[in-house]
Amino acid sequence: MGGVDPDTSADAGIAVRWMGVKTVRGALEQVVRRRPGDVITAAMLVTTIAFTMVQFLADRGVLGLPTTYAVHAPMLIALAPHWREHGLPRTRRAATVMALLMLASIITALSLGQNIGIAVATAGGALAYAIAVGTLYRRRSASWMPRSASQLLRLTGLSVLCSPIPLVVAGYVGVGWSTLVEAPHVALVACLRGAEAMIIGGTTVLPICLAGRPAPRRRPLVLNLVLVAAATTTPWLVPTIPNTPISWVLVLPMVVAAVLTTIRWVAAIAFISCISEMFVPNPPYADLWAGRLPGALGLDLLFGFMPLFALLIALARDHTARLSRQLQEATDAEQDQAALLSRVYEVMTDGMIVADETGTVTVANGAAARLAGVPIPARISDDWVRTVNAQAMDASRMARRQDVGALLAASGDAATVELMLPGDHGDARVLSLSRRRLRTTDRELLLHLITDITAERRAYRELESFAGTVAHDLKSPLTALMGWLETTLDLIGTDGPDGPAKPDRAGMAGLRHAQSAAQRMHGLIDDYLAYAVAREGALHLCDVPLDRLMDELRGFYETDGPQAVSITVAAPHTVHADPSLTRQLLGNLIGNSIKYSRPELGTRVQVRSIDHEPGWVQVQVADRGVGLTPGDEQRIFEAFNRSAKDAGNHAGIGLGLALCSAIVARHGGRIWAEANEWGGATFRFTLPEGVS
Repeated sequence: MGGVDPDTSADAGIAVRWMGVKTVRGALEQVVRRRPGDVITAAMLVTTIAFTMVQFLADRGVLGLPTTYAVHAPMLIALAPHWREHGLPRTRRAATVMALLMLASIITALSLGQNIGIAVATAGGALAYAIAVGTLYRRRSASWMPRSASQLLRLTGLSVLCSPIPLVVAGYVGVGWSTLVEAPHVALVACLRGAEAMIIGGTTVLPICLAGRPAPRRRPLVLNLVLVAAATTTPWLVPTIPNTPISWVLVLPMVVAAVLTTIRWVAAIAFISCISEMFVPNPPYADLWAGRLPGALGLDLLFGFMPLFALLIALARDHTARLSRQLQEATDAEQDQAALLSRVYEVMTDGMIVADETGTVTVANGAAARLAGVPIPARISDDWVRTVNAQAMDASRMARRQDVGALLAASGDAATVELMLPGDHGDARVLSLSRRRLRTTDRELLLHLITDITAERRAYRELESFAGTVAHDLKSPLTALMGWLETTLDLIGTDGPDGPAKPDRAGMAGLRHAQSAAQRMHGLIDDYLAYAVAREGALHLCDVPLDRLMDELRGFYETDGPQAVSITVAAPHTVHADPSLTRQLLGNLIGNSIKYSRPELGTRVQVRSIDHEPGWVQVQVADRGVGLTPGDEQRIFEAFNRSAKDAGNHAGIGLGLALCSAIVARHGGRIWAEANEWGGATFRFTLPEGVS
């Protein structure tokens, strides 16, 4: 016979119940996550009802609790999630919450047999007290959660300062208007217990509800549960051992929690301890102030201010931890910065030495030792200078102390000398040693930079060689010119039988050769001088309208006849450049286009300008000439380099386009060339935009 296994049925039932529990828990978590303000309000409505019952029943002696005035505390906490602005809460939701709180307290009081006047006075006084504390607190606090000792102390002070407000409407049960005159000590006790309740609520329930996410570093749950158990049981130890000063055990769980757990757990443990104390049957205490104040008031106030002290300790702990973390982060950042700077020092190709005025070295990178050829000592001395074996550039002699050593410790803001270090194989290196003064908060240091300028000196020597080549190249056509002129003069000046001879064909040829040599020399001189000026001369910047400049150039280059030159211009832009160099730049490009034109297609050049990047103008010079050989697009801009295409049929030394490149570079732009659709070349360059 078949049947149901009882064990299987029991397991299925447990699984179903467990799934139901998980479903309910998940639903509650969703509600709490999505509507935390509504959850807090609902909890505080229940608490308001409970405290209203405690307030009236304790006054009758029905409950074994001390007289408690705590309705205002849950009212303030219920309003907090809906009270986001400064001043009074003016939103519809806040008004709804206030109405619900009033109704909850009034209906509870009426259900306990209180008349409508007492019920309304109790609820109204508590709500007025809560609104007064909240309004004054939010005037200078950005959040409800006390996040600093000053905010916590402000909330405490306002709780005490505003505690007499319920007295105005007889809001404390059992304390009427006549009590203020007949028994002011009773009114004082009511205010103190009212302030105690507000302080407990502000320092425990507000952090529990509004503390935000817990700290990433959580304490074990076992520790928190042990502290909760201790906070629950320690209030019951006090009455069990009378006449013994063991009240310190009440504070111990809170202090331990303040040191070891999060803000939310500190508040929860303090709250549990205070609630537990309400139900402890404390022994009778001797009355205070000549019998006018109840003896248990001291213990009540102790429990009211214990959460305050615990939260102060926790806030101070978190503040210290935050400062420590910030200090550690700042220290790590400084260490990272120092490591980065140290790495930068080491990868620098220039040597760097930081020393004080006595020559004591503070910082020296590896490049300094490599350039000096010897390790950098802890202090610059005459012996180290002699070891370096540096020689002054002005004479072949050892650099003296005043050449190197004194430079490292001399006064003044800046100085630079050039030194030569002979190599082992005759390959001497030239170094530039410069000094800059560094002023720190407590002392002055000297920054020494060592730069290897051997390549620059080599370039200078090449320039000198270039100058010699230029002199030779200029001298050759000049010598030829002088020879042809002399021959021509001899031919013209020879007397015949009929008088001086007229120039014959040979004489005319000599004149033409002389003219050609003179033109060649003139062109060489112009190219050399323009190239030198473009690389080294000072710029005189102003706004140059391209259309006006092209009007001048067109008149110089355009011709009519069989070998006509036609230049089309569409350049409406204005550039901010040196006028002379800009004229030289466009003239060279146009002349280059005319030189490499194809007569069978006609010499036609197009010059136009277009917008480039913001602040820059692109100028284009296009021709229908012989074009470019692939691979020559950038090489033709180097000095003494020419395109291999049809170069043998055209005179030149390869400085024209190099001059164009130098001019554009001096203005911060760039130049490039590319083949165009007509088979010729298009040269493009950029210049800074001027004001049109």
